[in-house]
Amino acid sequence: MDGDRTVGGRDHQPPVTTTAAATTKMAIPRLSLLPNNEHNSDNYDDLELEFSSSVLRSLERYLPPEILTANREEKAKFMSDILHKYISREECDKVIALSFLSQSLKLKSVIRNYDNDL
Repeated sequence: MDGDRTVGGRDHQPPVTTTAAATTKMAIPRLSLLPNNEHNSDNYDDLELEFSSSVLRSLERYLPPEILTANREEKAKFMSDILHKYISREECDKVIALSFLSQSLKLKSVIRNYDNDL
């Protein structure tokens, strides 16, 4: 065996064959520049998502037609993937924490006002 891992200096490696399917990349659909104002956006409130339902409903109007006809879970995943390109995980966690803090403060205020009314 030679230094190039062939026997007797000859190339005995099997030829590499590729198919058209293996070399063709799937095009990633792009968002539309103009919103589709006639489209009624799905409701994402019941799904456990990192982004608010209102953000996804707004973004949904810009989806390309091939994604717009998909089920809402696929649309939510597609939109979340897009948003993750521009918003880091830390920023998402920070928004969630601030939202939780805000809700806690509102609840304490309601409780305090209820106690004062008694």
